[in-house]
This record gives sequence, C-alpha cells and structure tokens, in this order.
Amino acid sequence: MSRVCFMAAVAVAAVARVCGETLDVLEPLKAPPSVCANGCARWGALAADGNHANQTAVNLLWRNHSLQKSAGAVCAQPGLSPFKDGSTVGGYSGAYCFCKGPLQVTDTVVGYCESKPGVPEQINLQVSAPDTLVASFVTFGPQAAGAHPQVQVSEDPSLAGAKVFEGVTHTYLSPSSDGGKAQPVRSYNMHFVVLSGLKERTRYFYRVAPHKPADPNVPNATSCHGWTCSVEGEYCPPNVPGATQPSGDRCCSGKWIPGTAACASPWSSTLSFRSLYTAGETRIAIFGDMGMMSDGNTVHGNLLRDAEAGAIDAFVHMGDHAYQMSSDDDRRGDGYMNAYQPLAGTVPWLPVIGNHEYYDNAFFHRFLNQSYGVQLGRGPVKAPFCGHQNGCASQEDLMSRHPTLDPEDSITADSALGTLLARTKMVASSSRKSGPVPSNTSRWYSTEIGLVHLIALDMMVYPGATPDPGPAPGVYLKAQREWLEADLAAIDRKKTPWVLAFAHHPLYCSSITMGTGTVEFGEDGLPADHAADVLSELTPEQKLRVPPGKHYKGCTGTGELFVELARASLEPLFLQYGVDMFLAGHEHDYESVWPVKHCAMGSPRCYIGDSFDEPKAPVHVVCGEGGTNGGDHFGDNWGPWTRKQLGQDTPGECTTLNSGGSTQGGCSAGYGRITAHNESHLTYEYVLNVNGTVWDSWTVHQPNHGPFE
Repeated sequence: MSRVCFMAAVAVAAVARVCGETLDVLEPLKAPPSVCANGCARWGALAADGNHANQTAVNLLWRNHSLQKSAGAVCAQPGLSPFKDGSTVGGYSGAYCFCKGPLQVTDTVVGYCESKPGVPEQINLQVSAPDTLVASFVTFGPQAAGAHPQVQVSEDPSLAGAKVFEGVTHTYLSPSSDGGKAQPVRSYNMHFVVLSGLKERTRYFYRVAPHKPADPNVPNATSCHGWTCSVEGEYCPPNVPGATQPSGDRCCSGKWIPGTAACASPWSSTLSFRSLYTAGETRIAIFGDMGMMSDGNTVHGNLLRDAEAGAIDAFVHMGDHAYQMSSDDDRRGDGYMNAYQPLAGTVPWLPVIGNHEYYDNAFFHRFLNQSYGVQLGRGPVKAPFCGHQNGCASQEDLMSRHPTLDPEDSITADSALGTLLARTKMVASSSRKSGPVPSNTSRWYSTEIGLVHLIALDMMVYPGATPDPGPAPGVYLKAQREWLEADLAAIDRKKTPWVLAFAHHPLYCSSITMGTGTVEFGEDGLPADHAADVLSELTPEQKLRVPPGKHYKGCTGTGELFVELARASLEPLFLQYGVDMFLAGHEHDYESVWPVKHCAMGSPRCYIGDSFDEPKAPVHVVCGEGGTNGGDHFGDNWGPWTRKQLGQDTPGECTTLNSGGSTQGGCSAGYGRITAHNESHLTYEYVLNVNGTVWDSWTVHQPNHGPFE
C-alpha cells in the first residue's frame, strides 16, 4: 500500500503528516501562554520576533517544515517534541509557543498555551454499540445552568439537514498533585452526546458545541455591561435595570460586551467519521502504551492513513495513555487528548485502563471521567462522577436527557469508584437478553462491531498490580469476574462468532525489561510458598520448545506471580466460553504466542498448539509498543509458547529499522491490525510505526467457535 502525505484541518487542531507518518499538530484556537506578554513568536522566525531561542534546535522539532513556516505564531505540538534547548517546556503537556519579544535574557522564552473559555477541545468518538457512538469533548470556563451540549450530524459536508443530538455535561475537578495547596484545582466541563440510530458504514459529518446557540430574538438577560451573565451569545434587551450601555450588548465568556460585538461561535469546526456496522468484514486496529512521545505521534499518522484507505474502522488503545493523564495537574492529559483528536475525533475508539492511569494521585479518576461515553449510550447506567474530587450531575438531569435508562439501577456513592462499581443485581438484570452485558464502568466493559465481540478488562484488580483504592481487597476482582462470566454467557456466536478480550497486562509473555521475575506483594493473603510453586522450572516437554541458546525464566517484565494470579482467574472462563484471542500491552514490544492453555511454569497440563488452524486454545498477542520512544528487551528469554518476538534487542532488526528513519530508538514500535474476514478466518498484522510496513502477519482459521473445554 502506498503512503500518501497530506494536510487536513479539524476542530481544535490542524494536522500535517509527512511520509514518516508523524503528526505535527496545530492548535490555532489556543490562547498564547500567560508568560508571553507579547504573544507568540513565529515558529520559523524567532530571531526576527525578538526570541533568542536556538532556531536550528526548534526546526528539529518539526517533521513537516513547510507547515512550520506556514504555521506562523499559532500554538502547536510539533511531531518531534520535546524541545531540548534548555527549556522547561517539553511539549508533553500540550501545545506551546515561543514568546514574542523583545525579551530580556532572564525573560521566559517559551510556555504552554492556554484554553479559551467555551471553546470545544479534546473531541473524540467512543464506541457504545454498532449503531451508537458517543461524542465526547471538553470545555473550560463557566457552563450555564441548564445548558446541554449539542452535536449536529449530517451526511452532507455542509451539514444541510443536520440532526441535532443533545447530551449531558459533568464537572471534573483535577486531583492536583499537591492537593490544591499551591495551585488551584482545575475545573473541566466534560460533555457527552449520544449519537444513536446511525446507518451502517456511512460517512457522517458533525460538529459539537457546549450549549445551544443563543437566539438573539429571544433575549432573557437580567443585566448588561459591567455585570456577569450566564447564557453565552445572548443579547441584552433594552431597558434592563442597571444597564450602563445601550441595548445590543452580548454575553461573551461570562461578561456583557458593549455594543454589538460578536462572540465566537460555540460550534467546533466540522469533522467526519464513518459509522460502524453489525455484520460483514470487520477491521480494527489495536495497540497499547502510546504516550505523548514522538513515536506515539507516529501511530496517529499511520492509523489515519489506514482509516482513509478503509483498512480500519475503529481502534482499541490498551492502556498507559499519556504517562500520565493527570501529570502537571491534568495538563498532560489535555495535551494528549488534543494531539489525539485528529484520530479519535474521526475514527471511533475503545479506551482501556492501564497501570499509568492510576498514578499521580489520580487513581484513574481522569480515565473514568473521560471514558464515560463507552457506557452512556448503553444503559442501564449509574450516575457517574460523584466524589470528593469530582462534581456530580443530578440523577434527574441524567434521566431527563436519557429516558431509556433504568432508574432502579441508578445509585449514589461517596466516591467515583463506588458509583461505577458493577453489582450483582445489575449483572443479573442485564443478562436477560443476548449481546453485551452493561457493566456501568469503563474499567471493564464489552461491545460488538460486525463479526467481533470485544471485551475490555482491568488487570489492576489483581494482587501485585498498582494498589486499587477500593473499599476492600478483592471487591473489584470479584465484580469484574462476575460481570465477565455473565457477558460471555450472553454472546450469540451466530451473530458475533469471534470473541476478542484485551487488557493492559499480558497473560503469557517473555519480556524481561521491567522486572526480576517476582512482584512485591502487600497484604494479599498468599501462602508463603506460593512464589516457589510458581517459579519452578519448566517441564521437559516445555524445555523442548525453547530454541537452542534461549531460556525461560517467566514473564518477568510484568511479574510472574501477578501473571499467574490473573491467568488462574481469567483462563478458565476463556476456555469455558471459547475466547478466540487475548491481546495486551504493558510490555513495550511485540510477541506472538501460539494457542496456549494451562501453561503455568512446570504445569503437566500445559497445551501449546503448533498452528493457527482450528486452534484448541486462545491465541495470545502482546502489542505494547504503540510509541514509547524505546522498546523493551527479551534477552535470551523465550517462552515455550512463543512464536515470534520483536523488541529493542531483536538481533538484526533494530539496526535495519532505525536506518529507515526512526530517530527515537523505538524500532519495535507498532500496532496490530485485525481483519475478521468472515465467521471462520481472522488475520492479524503487526504494522511498524517507523515505515508503515507489515512486519508480521498470520491468519486464524476457526470453523467451530465455542468452548475449548
């Protein structure tokens, strides 16, 4: 497939991609940094604009130098960030610019740009069902009471005859790394609009707004110039008590503007997407561990190319999204979602939780709040976002906007975790029909696209992972497993013959970078001799499958004890219900695993298949090098079930791949491309970020979907 280079404009960001497939992202609607008194300097003319930064070093931040020259002085996230010329700004917390002079030697040279009140950003489309997507976006600043976000959708690029969908807005408060003592907690308006009843495989055009645009002919203002106001775009009527200016004042960003000054439109620019489907060939991309690094930016460009070519219709990100979303008081997450918008705003996606979503005092609040759309369009849904760090929408408001939701399944709780906990009552009541069982949380959930039933799981519930701040040990583990069994039992294999499960951590792997073979456990109740049992040597049969010069010490990157506990919990269900594939990230490499089951180290029950033709166990894949600027290593570690490995130290591979243009050393960086051709054949391809070529490809032939045991 030839690679096409292009430029495109989208709602918050203009995007340029060159044949290296890295994106340079412009954000022209951002305000200059507050530290830049004279605004932004031109990216290609720093000295002329009075900025003494090294122009050569700045040039090296950009993939597309033509775009750099034409970008002028707008805020941007250049594709090869971070800036390394002695600056404290790294491009990892969003768009930035260099300050326009004149500057003194001690003046700030560069700074992060700022969001304007009421301007939509971080636009993305979350998959809820084959005919339902949820448009999610963020605004900052005051949100008028009773205002509801809007989305216009049409098959016409001009939005002629557009259907208007109305949604809900929730307040999210950043956790703030210092508890809000030195810096104020930042308040987000997180908007979610359900786009239901979409026709299959249809190109739609859409735009979003945080509220219904004001009708200047129906003014209801109560004050004028010099007073505050709440309805964006509203005109001040004549003869209002207290008005100090003639009628015609307009409400802009919470204040009356004198005269007939125009406000910025609340609408974003127009984006487009192709809707999903219930049958036929199904095409999905999947990867983990992308982050805010330049190699992660590369996968954006490759996936956009694939979407344009019809090679993918949706994608899955298997966790560790931005390292971390909540860093810099959540600004890292803002930068990530804005850089992600050109992709996630045009290609529907499924977010999965990883261990890095738990860090920086966030305890996954940012992830749960931003990924709420995967559940909102499904119902029944519990009211989200209630907690000491989060605002809380009223249940009455949620029900009035979505009357199909079941109020009996709506609960309140004193934490974001409690409100999103899947409960036995919900599972039982939801399993009365076939298809995905609602989980009421984006920590674990399922959906269907075409021929494939997709299951997202949270591995943080298992002992040995990052501590889960739940009400008691094992509560979420039990809840997830009960939901998973109900969901698997409800699948109609005639409708969705392929069942794919995925999570952040793998169940079979041989990466060695991140661990030593064991995991430090807290008070988890494990017997003292458990580690010795798990880390026993391979059986003679298993040793025969390890190539000469290779050894196997366990899945030490993730931690063998953790892997064994998770596998003991999940594998019996995978075998009972015939899960075809399990995919994971976490390990920053690629590993293809033969069909395998019961293969704890030393297990006499271990089964390993020799082909993908009518497999008798799930096929496992590790695909965790979405773009982390440097892959993990395998060393001489090779699992008895390993089919193929690509890591930073794979002999003969990195030298060749780096010569193709990778400047960050992530030669193994890439993503998976899954195509379910029909009910019996499914192909997996591993695509390299550095050059967009297919490094590995294999096809599963399974004419008899169902239990493996």
